[in-house]
Amino acid sequence: MDSPPQPQSQPQTPPEPASAASAYPATAPAPAPVPRRRRSWPLRIFRAVMPFLVIALGVYVFYNFPALLDRLTYWLHQGKPGNSAMLPPTTHAAGGSVPIGGPECGTHPIDYDGNGNPQRICDNYIYIPKIRVAAPIVRPGGTSEDVIDQALLQGVVKYPGTAEPGEKGNIFLTGHSSYYWWVQTEYRNVFTLEPELADGDEIIVYHNGIRYSYRVFTTFEVAANETSVLAQTPRPIITLSTCVPVGTSYRRQIVQANQVSPDPNAARPTSTQATQPARLPGVR
Repeated sequence: MDSPPQPQSQPQTPPEPASAASAYPATAPAPAPVPRRRRSWPLRIFRAVMPFLVIALGVYVFYNFPALLDRLTYWLHQGKPGNSAMLPPTTHAAGGSVPIGGPECGTHPIDYDGNGNPQRICDNYIYIPKIRVAAPIVRPGGTSEDVIDQALLQGVVKYPGTAEPGEKGNIFLTGHSSYYWWVQTEYRNVFTLEPELADGDEIIVYHNGIRYSYRVFTTFEVAANETSVLAQTPRPIITLSTCVPVGTSYRRQIVQANQVSPDPNAARPTSTQATQPARLPGVR
């Protein structure tokens, strides 16, 4: 007996391959970009000018390095004030503790010892113990800018026509606060520390063998064209002038001091009268 026919199996359809999109898990949508924060105008200006400021500072230090070093050294290592009583009343005295005269006089500045006293006394020199100045006083033959500038390379310049030590009137002395370091001079920054002087400080000038002592009574700044500080006075005083800020010639630092010895009442009348220039002396 024939067996009943077996149902034919249907052919298996292979599964469809997964699409490329479904082969990987779905990713989250990219976050929206954060808006870029704009810098403020002051910050943008600062960043723009900063390179120029750095260059300007470098040039300033390059030109004025000796003077800046002197100021830094003074601030870090202020030495002893010295004892002016040790300085002789005349350059004719002998046997004192401070040598008098010598080949260094007239051409070189004089150093100070560890006690704050000058190592040598020279005639026609100015001494300011507080700021370690000991320099010759130069008397130029004229008042032209070129003549004064040349004299400033040789020491502290006494402006022509102002009083002499021992006379009633105003002795006007000027010196560099800074000058080109490649120029051969020992006085490029002789007055760079003048702004450190204050009321009561002593200034000493040896002139014609006599020691003249002055006591500071005022310090101030003036514009370069303020020539009234050259004016003569009824009593004997000394005026120091130098350019400020260091490395510029915009203004002048002025220090004035009264004569305290010899007796200022014995001072003779001044024999000359200074002409009034358009600007106070000074290159830097």
